[in-house]
Amino acid sequence: VHAAGNAVVLLIAILFLAFYVRKFSPEFSFTSRDVLLLALPAITALCIGRFFINISPTVDVMPFAFPAGMLGMLSIILFGTPLALMLVVVTSLTFGLTATSIGQGPALGLDYGFVLASLVGGFTGVASLAAMKERRQVLLAGLWVAVANMITLLALALIRDPKLINTTNLIACAVNGIGCYVLTLGALPLFETLFGLSTDVRLMELTSTQHPLLRMMEEKAPGTFQHTLNVAKLAESAAEGVGANFLLVRAGAYFHDIGKMLHPKYFTENQATSDERRIHSRLSAYMSTLIVKNHVKEGIELAQEHRLPDRVVDFIPQHHGTSLIKYFYAQALEKAEPNEIVLEDEFRYPGPKPQSIEAAIVMVADSIDAIATAKLSGRTVREEDIQRLVRDTITEKFRDGQFDECHMTFRDMHLMTEALVRALLSRYHQRVDYPLIPQAREIRDITRPGTSEAIGAER
Repeated sequence: VHAAGNAVVLLIAILFLAFYVRKFSPEFSFTSRDVLLLALPAITALCIGRFFINISPTVDVMPFAFPAGMLGMLSIILFGTPLALMLVVVTSLTFGLTATSIGQGPALGLDYGFVLASLVGGFTGVASLAAMKERRQVLLAGLWVAVANMITLLALALIRDPKLINTTNLIACAVNGIGCYVLTLGALPLFETLFGLSTDVRLMELTSTQHPLLRMMEEKAPGTFQHTLNVAKLAESAAEGVGANFLLVRAGAYFHDIGKMLHPKYFTENQATSDERRIHSRLSAYMSTLIVKNHVKEGIELAQEHRLPDRVVDFIPQHHGTSLIKYFYAQALEKAEPNEIVLEDEFRYPGPKPQSIEAAIVMVADSIDAIATAKLSGRTVREEDIQRLVRDTITEKFRDGQFDECHMTFRDMHLMTEALVRALLSRYHQRVDYPLIPQAREIRDITRPGTSEAIGAER
């Protein structure tokens, strides 16, 4: 009877999880790959928990045999907070149904001690990495799980038996927390490799300026490298303002223009001499457009050669979308014969348009940095100038249909505008005019009355 009851409860929990995923995680498709990705962390945690239950020296430590913290940490990195919390709930319930009972007789074979320990550990793992910005936070999360385990042990001791507070159980709580940290860092590369994922931990590794592609860009196209850093800073500010994934935005911004380093002198930011600045004057507008558009194709090839995650590679074409290359389009119109038809589509990037709000943010930041560098550098900048620049740029992208496929709302555009204005104000803030220090007056030799000593000679 208990087995049948357990099966029914477990089935209900799994069906509820499936409903929750479909309702609140629409990006999750129920393909065999995605189902396996969702199930594997839970199955791994359950297998590890079962193994440690079998080798536990006493029943008292069994609630802490299950690496719920690992499940929470791994799930939030892979799936985000809402899905991670639900996965912890369902898996903890499963563990409570299948594990050996301790203490009081369980109802339906469910031991609340196991479930309580699992929920607390899992929720702590999720909460500790909810705003992950550094790899060391995974270690801190493991320590927090250990502390949460000890608090849970204290609660169980108060409910059941004060003797539960002993050295063995305290060590088990600590080992569980540190073990969750080790297991999380060990499992992450496997998931990233098996499923081609770009987790936040992977994104943090990519956004080191010591990455081979970024070092190559700094050497071959220093102007583009500096532009990249500027765009990343602007885009991060906008992402934090909107609530987007700032790590993904930073990674996308760092690699969005890597294709330029193959032919750097065809791009304004790398043109140092007057001869380099005239390089396009020797080409037709059509040829110049072809060269400029080709940096997208070459950037994608470079990114794939260096095995960048697909989500990062997507920024290379999407940060341009189907935007018009205005300079060469205007040049083609100016030089066209009276009966010649200049097709606008020939001067547009091939796309696709931004498919995520993160890609749209990098698109806007890229345009704003280029315009600000051209129009605001070396002059006194007023706040209204910056506000107008940001508003006009975002409005133009919106009217051109560049945001049509990324679900950007008017509220997002408003928040992005405010964040970008603040970031640009910090870049172009007015500096104080420092007064010149007048030169010290020349000290003259003045002879004291009645003496031959000069004041300048006294010390």
